[in-house]
Amino acid sequence: MTSTNTGTVVEFLAALRDRNYEQALSFVADDVVWHNVSLPKVRGKSRLRQAFVMMDKLAIRFDVQFRNISGDDRAVLTERTDALSLGRLRTEFWVCGTFEFREGKIAVWRDYFDYANMSGALLRGVLGVVLPRREPLSLFASEGIFQKAADPGRDRARD
Repeated sequence: MTSTNTGTVVEFLAALRDRNYEQALSFVADDVVWHNVSLPKVRGKSRLRQAFVMMDKLAIRFDVQFRNISGDDRAVLTERTDALSLGRLRTEFWVCGTFEFREGKIAVWRDYFDYANMSGALLRGVLGVVLPRREPLSLFASEGIFQKAADPGRDRARD
């Protein structure tokens, strides 16, 4: 078992969070497949770049908090909370992801999420715009979360 691939996934998602799309793309294979299960697949690095550019043009921000991460030389499994923001609208929802590796690069990025959970997150986000809090509700915003997730001690199968 190796922590290299878990570190790659953490760095990949951190680059997306930081809107450093070229760095994120450096972690994926040329023929990468990104699949949000039940939605159409994005195939190839150039199409993935186009998806990132579109998100950037729409000013959609991404954030992530890892709950669990484990992997080996073939795949990394993540359980996490993702956040998507558009202006003052912020949605936070559960995601389970699988990252399959080939020759040290992410070849398949597959995310599973629950539409009911995502719909509830959207409703909470809309309510947050209409009834804003004094302080933003912040699940994440700590680089320590990425360091903790990349810790090799956490890169083992759970009993």
